[in-house]
Amino acid sequence: MNSKNITLEKQIGFADTLPDTIRKKARKNAIFSALFGCISEQAIDTNTLLILYLVMLGGNDSFSMFSTAISGLAFAVLSIPSAGLVDRWGLRKSYSWAIYAQALMLFIIAAAPWTGRFAVSAVIGAFTIFCILRTFYAATWFPIVDNFLKADERGPFFGTMRFVYMNFNMFLIFGVGYLMGDEPPLLIIQSYFAIAALGLLGRKFFLDKLPMSTDRKTRKIEILPALKISIRNNALVCFSIYYGFLNMAALAAMPLAVIYMKNFLHLSSSTIMLITATGILGQIIGFSLIGRLTQKLGIGYFELLTHLLFVLAIGLLIFTSRENTFNSCTLGTAFFLNGMASAFLICIGSIEMLALARPGNKVMAMAFVSTFQYLGNALGRAGSSLILALGIFAPVWNFGGYEFSYFHTIFILNSAIILLGLILLMIVPAASRNRENYYEP
Repeated sequence: MNSKNITLEKQIGFADTLPDTIRKKARKNAIFSALFGCISEQAIDTNTLLILYLVMLGGNDSFSMFSTAISGLAFAVLSIPSAGLVDRWGLRKSYSWAIYAQALMLFIIAAAPWTGRFAVSAVIGAFTIFCILRTFYAATWFPIVDNFLKADERGPFFGTMRFVYMNFNMFLIFGVGYLMGDEPPLLIIQSYFAIAALGLLGRKFFLDKLPMSTDRKTRKIEILPALKISIRNNALVCFSIYYGFLNMAALAAMPLAVIYMKNFLHLSSSTIMLITATGILGQIIGFSLIGRLTQKLGIGYFELLTHLLFVLAIGLLIFTSRENTFNSCTLGTAFFLNGMASAFLICIGSIEMLALARPGNKVMAMAFVSTFQYLGNALGRAGSSLILALGIFAPVWNFGGYEFSYFHTIFILNSAIILLGLILLMIVPAASRNRENYYEP
């Protein structure tokens, strides 16, 4: 595709043909669809309800690691194949089929106690299928919103959507926790999964209201040719490498910090919960600021700000120790800044995927970026776990009269890797402004 054709695509984009009132209504409906869908995703992503449910059914705690692995692995392995099938089936057919099947899996999870000795297996099996189906829905989401979002509306929309989403999640977490009490009856958790299934039907109701271009025909496109188009999109590949790297280097530190607080600093569980809660607050504030910051700074400087926030957040962890009386304040600040940076990172991915995906190859291009994202996330967490398991670093070391641990060594390593990653920022189209690349900011 030559530059002349690309310019033409920019001028006659489907979103540009829609009246402001239609686009405004579409943005509201898209946010409502996300809220109805997060009832189920909250239970799956946090794992808390699912693990408690399995224990009550006679399962064991090892499912916690399994559930985390299967969800991330499904996205890493199946994002591109799912995108290829979505391109073949069309957006509406794909998300409709995926949502109906997901709802069925949640109903199976809710009904699992009635299967007797097969209850745990029923939950695990339905959960695995649910995670696989999520990759199909995810492959449709960004191409759907691209139908009604103009380029300058992306930052404000994703910031607003995530801000509302996170506030609703907080209400949901505290509300369910209050209803459950110390020893929740099985029926409450069953009811939650059943309501979550109905919530998915609510998601589909609002998705069906969104405008979609009639010019986009269902196409019989092979996965490999579509993937080759993405691979040849130099700008997309450069951003994917950077995005995967930052996910790998930055998002593994805070889960490790929780273990550090428990096993090295020996903080109480209530203190750890309070400290980690500042991360949620950071995300909420971060999402509320994204629209203004992207418009004021531009996406290139916004990406630089996000990168430096991660360096600062993880760097603060290095300055905590058993002898430090300000640990809680320092750790709370670190989690708050990390939450804000994580919110920025999510929206950077959303904005840049839409800007970099060539017309006609959006589904595959977005799956391409998502694959790097989830691979980076998985590699970062697995790498930290492997370092701890192999005992590569000294368990304890002293510097300046303070006692440090292998946790600090890993934090220093993470900070150094993220700083090194600033070099990769130079290949990101928003920062480099290489006009030979396709880029529609």
